[in-house]
Amino acid sequence: MTIMLLVDLPQELIAAVASEIQDAKSLKQFALTASAFLETCQRILFSSVKLIGFPFSKYQELHDLFMESPHIPGYITKFHLAFFLRVGFPDVQILRNILSRLLNVRTFTFEGAMGSSWVDVGAVAPAVVEFIQRPHVAQLHFVGLSGGVPLDVLQLLLCSVRSLSFSAVGVLRGDGNDTITKVPPMPPILQKLVMKQSDDICGTIARPEFAASLANVRKFGRTMLRSYDNSFINMTAHNLEQILFVCYSPRDARILPLPPLEALHTINLRLRHYDSIEWLLASLSTISGSCPPNLEEISIAYPVSYDPSTPFPSEAMGTMDRQLAVFPGVRRIVWLLDSPGSHGGDIEEYEMFLEVMKLGLPTLNAQGRLIVGCWRRGEWDLR
Repeated sequence: MTIMLLVDLPQELIAAVASEIQDAKSLKQFALTASAFLETCQRILFSSVKLIGFPFSKYQELHDLFMESPHIPGYITKFHLAFFLRVGFPDVQILRNILSRLLNVRTFTFEGAMGSSWVDVGAVAPAVVEFIQRPHVAQLHFVGLSGGVPLDVLQLLLCSVRSLSFSAVGVLRGDGNDTITKVPPMPPILQKLVMKQSDDICGTIARPEFAASLANVRKFGRTMLRSYDNSFINMTAHNLEQILFVCYSPRDARILPLPPLEALHTINLRLRHYDSIEWLLASLSTISGSCPPNLEEISIAYPVSYDPSTPFPSEAMGTMDRQLAVFPGVRRIVWLLDSPGSHGGDIEEYEMFLEVMKLGLPTLNAQGRLIVGCWRRGEWDLR
């Protein structure tokens, strides 16, 4: 009988096993089981790193780790840099040294303190800008600078990455920040743009001077917390393929009639609460009245309610069934429901909800256009 030791297993199989380990502590214990497991576990542990602004010793510790183990920076593909302005900034040179070793980062998140602006970022700003412009950084998340970023920086961000999201970010005005003094000599590469609570930016980049930077945007998403206009959608209408609208409450702004969007094939509607059915019905009515000619899919994410006191209203389901059944040319109506366990419900309750959905939309189900799947709340990615 041949006995295969764990250390003799192919690295691909070891990696598959290690990837199923959910918490860092267990993964570290697995790594210590055998030296053959160490590299695989390090790749997983260091694939995503978040460096918080305090205490400053964290920067020195990470810098020292990179010096002692120069292979580790190559494992990092997601890097999150967060600052708390009330405690100041780290040594800029140490930060530059850290960033200089991150050559495989594809997703970069820069987070400032809420209420802060780009001016508050101060001495670290040049290092951050330099890092953002590296060709290996494909996805950028800008978070928390509600005090605003100047137009020059905003233009630079739009020209530097393929995928860009803003969360609670504003536009810095006054003191010479209201104009673009230089345009980066780069071709437009931005393809996906998502804005969460960043309406000021959405309105600002609809100005003509940003048009060239947005020429290749294919996917656009935004929250509906405040009233808005279609300026940005109008500017990018010739290329838009997917749109995402996220509703937090019934009081959110309603979707406006869409301009002709000949390239648009998917509309995504995300509801964050159970009481936003009226918003959904109104949105579907508006989309139906200005339906893009080549629309193929409407994707709706609705949070599963395991509380019997808050069932999906049967009357609303009947209305939606009639609305969606007559959408011209739409081949798929996708209902993405919260995954089992995400709200404490068990598999049986989840499956019951799926059946209710299918029975509540009988016309769509009979047409073979209804697809029911899973979606985890908080996902903002456009497929």
